[in-house]
Amino acid sequence: MRLQRVLRISGTTWYRRPVHLCRGWLKLLWVLPFFPIALMVTLNTKTHCELSERFSASKDELTRLVQYNYTLHPDERAFPLAFSIVVYRDLDRALRLLHAIHRPHNCYCIHMDRRITGRFREIMELEVRKRYTSEVFVVPEEYSFTVRWGTMSVLDADLMCSRILLARCPDWTYWINLTGQEFPLRTNWELVTALKLLNGSNVIDGTFKNRMYSRFPLYYRLNFSSFISRSKHTLDLLWVMVLTPGAFLGEHERHAFKQVTRFKIWTEDNEPCGSGCWIRQICMLGLNDVPRLIKSPQFFANKFVPYVEPEAYGLMERWLAHKLEYENRRGDLHPSFNRTYYSTLELEEAAPHYLLMLHSYSFNHGSVDIATGGVAT
Repeated sequence: MRLQRVLRISGTTWYRRPVHLCRGWLKLLWVLPFFPIALMVTLNTKTHCELSERFSASKDELTRLVQYNYTLHPDERAFPLAFSIVVYRDLDRALRLLHAIHRPHNCYCIHMDRRITGRFREIMELEVRKRYTSEVFVVPEEYSFTVRWGTMSVLDADLMCSRILLARCPDWTYWINLTGQEFPLRTNWELVTALKLLNGSNVIDGTFKNRMYSRFPLYYRLNFSSFISRSKHTLDLLWVMVLTPGAFLGEHERHAFKQVTRFKIWTEDNEPCGSGCWIRQICMLGLNDVPRLIKSPQFFANKFVPYVEPEAYGLMERWLAHKLEYENRRGDLHPSFNRTYYSTLELEEAAPHYLLMLHSYSFNHGSVDIATGGVAT
């Protein structure tokens, strides 16, 4: 017969087995000495991240967006793009991002987190209807997801937008998934030119990992081996991963490939963070980062938050407007654009018959009418 110890805390009775209780207290005693240090670091980081007084925009300020004067180049018209924007906060930044990347021949899907208040959603839908036409649409609330960082829900939101984009705008060439806290470092013409130079490859960043053989069991039961060898689900999973259209078919190197999708500083990169503000090991970009951003060959910068040096975001808007003005005036890309960087990336094009195999898959999502759902006019 096992003994149980009864703990009474604030009138609540808790039952724990003695051995688990002892282990729990030992862990607590071991962690307690480090708690003040962790708390101090957290408080200092938070204080440093909240230096800026102005951290949100009113609805009236949304009407004073930076003017982007552009003329569509024939290359842009012949190479339409699709964008998804996952939004969970900072309405003004999401709309400013959309304003910066919008072109009438592209397609845009906006997914707002299900936890967003009705007022936030109402303003977003109103602004979309007022400024854009059917090329921009918002995922209806009933089909949206509660997105939690580091979980499958992040992928769910992107996949929902990908299905909508496939159904409503079947002619796009590349789909670019964004969050509302990013900003473009390339004009649309620059983006199209860079993507053409990638030789039809997918652009997905990754890191080299060593296989951990110690994790795998040495023996497998008969029913498990049968499932792996004969199950339709396992075969589908295998063929989805093998030779995907646009896959990298070269030799995997231990050194990281050139990063092209996002300018993003992690603590492990050992690079300075201009604002000194880190959240979840990611640098919140600030004024001192602007010179590097202007010279960066990446497509987008991640991430900007309104309460950390918002002037940096404004400077990037002006830089983008300046490049568009140059394109209008000269009929050419800005001299800061480096074609060689993209043409020398170690990427390859997949065989065309695998593209046909991908197109044979169905993208249905239950009973959701993704061809007509969404906010559009």
